[in-house]
Amino acid sequence: MKDIADRLALLVCEQCSRNDGESELDFSTRLYSVYNSCYDNISKLEEQKNSEQQNQSYESYLESSK
Repeated sequence: MKDIADRLALLVCEQCSRNDGESELDFSTRLYSVYNSCYDNISKLEEQKNSEQQNQSYESYLESSK
């Protein structure tokens, strides 16, 4: 799953363009920040989805064992 977050974050970064007057260092720093933000957000969404699926499985198991 982390591979998906990595790929999606890279896709977002590919859409970034350098601002007028922005140095290479500033542009690289901004891209790194964008990448990290995207990666973290996507990873958290994946974790939430997995947690919800586990909860549903657990609830289904409890319902079937009644």
